[in-house]
Amino acid sequence: MAADDTMMKEIADLKAQLLAQKAQLDELRAAVKDQRSEARKNKEAIKVVEERSAATAPAPASKMPAPAAVAGDKSWMWGGVKITPGGYFAADSVFRTRNTNSDMGTSFTGIPTLNNPQAHMNEQRFSARSSRISALLEAPMDPSRRLSGFFEMDFQGAGTTSNYTQTDSFAPRIRHAYATLDDFAGGWHFLAGQAFSLVTLNSGGITPRQEAIPIVIDSNDVPGFAYARQPGFRITKDFDKHLWFAVSAEQPATTFAGTGCNNVVANSSALPGASATNFGAATGVSGITCLATGASGYGQTGQNQQLSLNHVPDLVAKAAYEGKVAGRTLHLEAFGAYRNFFDRVNYGALTPAGFAGGSTNQNANGYGVGGGIIAELIPKTLEFQGSALIGRGMGRYGSTSLPDATLSTNGAIVPLANLDIFGGFVLHATPQIDMYAYGGIEKTAAAYGLGGPTATNPSGYIGYGVPTLVNTGCNVEGGTCAGVTGSIWQVTGGIWDRLYQGSYGYIRAGLQYSYTKRELLPGAGGVRASTDDNIVMTTLRYYPFY
Repeated sequence: MAADDTMMKEIADLKAQLLAQKAQLDELRAAVKDQRSEARKNKEAIKVVEERSAATAPAPASKMPAPAAVAGDKSWMWGGVKITPGGYFAADSVFRTRNTNSDMGTSFTGIPTLNNPQAHMNEQRFSARSSRISALLEAPMDPSRRLSGFFEMDFQGAGTTSNYTQTDSFAPRIRHAYATLDDFAGGWHFLAGQAFSLVTLNSGGITPRQEAIPIVIDSNDVPGFAYARQPGFRITKDFDKHLWFAVSAEQPATTFAGTGCNNVVANSSALPGASATNFGAATGVSGITCLATGASGYGQTGQNQQLSLNHVPDLVAKAAYEGKVAGRTLHLEAFGAYRNFFDRVNYGALTPAGFAGGSTNQNANGYGVGGGIIAELIPKTLEFQGSALIGRGMGRYGSTSLPDATLSTNGAIVPLANLDIFGGFVLHATPQIDMYAYGGIEKTAAAYGLGGPTATNPSGYIGYGVPTLVNTGCNVEGGTCAGVTGSIWQVTGGIWDRLYQGSYGYIRAGLQYSYTKRELLPGAGGVRASTDDNIVMTTLRYYPFY
């Protein structure tokens, strides 16, 4: 009987262990089921957001068409975040009939006049600096809200050891670095970080990464095309993806040119206060001093890049319409921009000369209004793109980077009148070949006043494009050519050919020709001068992630 009792006890213990193990297995099955359910919900949320984005965000009209889908998704998931790599490897070349000492971004204002020996010399270079690396991160919060981040860089920065002599080790630079929050149900979109300015023409609503950038090889685009890439904050509201409104506060910066304080460039290792100079030496009124200004602004301790004095962000508001007319897509937009320019001037004891003594901050307001159109002329084959910007103090928003402002005879800032006009056509000749033709012009008006003659400035004129600058030697090598840029225009055309497309990405080759003319403002005796440049660029690019 004792043996039977022992056996019965062992059987009972085994049953208890089996029941405990069964309970543990049930718990594990429930946990696995919950994980699978959560994963399925995440996938469904991602699919809903992607379908919503694809259905509501129109395709870029003026960019080259995206390649067809290929086998294999080159994105991957990290938790609930979808990561999509991007970019390309570029092998570029450029030939110019005038030596501008430029890489793949032409220095339009640096095209030399014929008095400069470099105007009689050609320029040829190879470059890989246009190569890009990017990453898009997308995280669906729920079926109607999405967090995203986008980063893109190229290698067109220049470090202290960058050179063309041995290693060509050029520094990477930020192109884009921003985050967005999209509320698709409410039509609200928020952006913070460095992105294309609202001044830049869009091709689909007012949507990041759908800017209508000319498809040229030149990194500085086409004269007349207005744009900027800079940090800022943006709020956008769309109404059923047909009507869009947006406002932004963006990084300010000021480019100066002309006589007076403007021809003294601040030392990048000095504080702004150390750059004050005697403006009266140029105006003929003794005692005026102002902070020295140059094309890059003011120096800051510890900063290699000079910064301008600004205390108000650039403010931009834009409205856009997206729709169809006779079965053809149409994009229209208009914008307005406000800018503020800032300086500090000390008049000393100048009351007898008509100025109040002491120091004062000088503020001047600038503005710009503009708009653009992208119209599909032949569905999926031919489209037209055009844009314009007119205002005062908007020079740096043009592709040629003409100046924003100059100084008056009392040291006050004077915003310069600017005009940018751009237009062109893109032909999708075949699924592999795209052709384009663009033209554009940028103009800046003279602005100057008459002060008193001095030893360093005998004419007494102060400002930009003063009428006493000597242009008589502009067409003679070694002659005198003191004029400043009044306008730059260009006509250009090119072709892109997709040589390969498959599961390994695609390869594209490009060719561009451009003719550019730089015209100076009239100088002494009304003498005008100009110069020009013929440029040929080629590129071979491999896009592994598309």
